[in-house]
Amino acid sequence: VNRRVYLGSTLYFDIPTEYIQSINPIFILVLTPFVNAWWRRQSKRGSEPKPLTKMAIGCFFLALGYGVLVLAELLASAQGPPSNSSGSDSESALESPGTEISPAGEEMSVHDKVSIVWVALSLAIATLGELYLSPVGLSFVSKVAPSYMTSLAVGCWMLASFGGNMLAGHLGTMYPYMSHYSFFVTLSLIAGANSVILALVSRPLSKMLAL
Repeated sequence: VNRRVYLGSTLYFDIPTEYIQSINPIFILVLTPFVNAWWRRQSKRGSEPKPLTKMAIGCFFLALGYGVLVLAELLASAQGPPSNSSGSDSESALESPGTEISPAGEEMSVHDKVSIVWVALSLAIATLGELYLSPVGLSFVSKVAPSYMTSLAVGCWMLASFGGNMLAGHLGTMYPYMSHYSFFVTLSLIAGANSVILALVSRPLSKMLAL
């Protein structure tokens, strides 16, 4: 991602990584009222999806969000691979407005990177998927669990979230050993597969649980 923003031919600043991390919470605050309003509108029309269907839609949005990163990687690859450098070349690159140093010590031209807009778009779509998945799943578990087991069911949901975060961490360790394209395609396929599975079981489970 090109984190360098130019204010002129020579004046520029780099967007800190921490700022990028704040994009997701911002989108949560911005999108939540619109999603809730959309669901209320669907409910009045009698067309609001079942909880499992909402979760399937959420996984689809997650797959779509990673798909945006796949397209961004294809665009970056088309612009040309980063050049390698070390020693004094790396030190001089720090002073050059046209280059950045990667964590691996590689000199990377900002022209070989894609706009941060791609990351923002990916996070916006993924956040929409998160809103369709996380709170809906918690509400679903609380609704279908027997009253005397609600706390246990919610605890199991949290435990499942913990397992998902652990799995995400393990998948993240594969990033340095895979091409960016393969990594994002893998994540997109995993989310897409979950979407298909939830869509297939939504109707029979909804009937079984009288939702």
